Amino acid sequence: MTKSLFTAFETGEAKTIAEAILKHEFSMVDVGKESDEEHSALVAELDDFSGIICFTGEEFAQTFANTVEEALNENNEMSCFMLPGKDFLDSVPAELGVLINAESEENFAFSPEFMQEVKSHV
Repeated sequence: MTKSLFTAFETGEAKTIAEAILKHEFSMVDVGKESDEEHSALVAELDDFSGIICFTGEEFAQTFANTVEEALNENNEMSCFMLPGKDFLDSVPAELGVLINAESEENFAFSPEFMQEVKSHV
């Protein structure tokens, strides 16, 4: 499933990407976890915009955790939560883009403007 998601990302076509995202789940880094019901996703500053960091699989999250020590909690673990594709798209505010699979070779960055275009196809 991840391969088809990557293929969609590589097209650069908002509609194709939206359709692929809806069929996938995303792992989000949880920062400042207040309760089991409230989550706050990790945001990173990229060259041109700020973006929510998320992962398409456990192996990508593990690569990030092994590379970015700041993402680890006091127990040396990275707290994550899962979102289905529709909820993931709904959670991305207009002012943020996304960075998918940060610190891996299979990473993708989408600007806030492009993410709004993607969301318009849902």
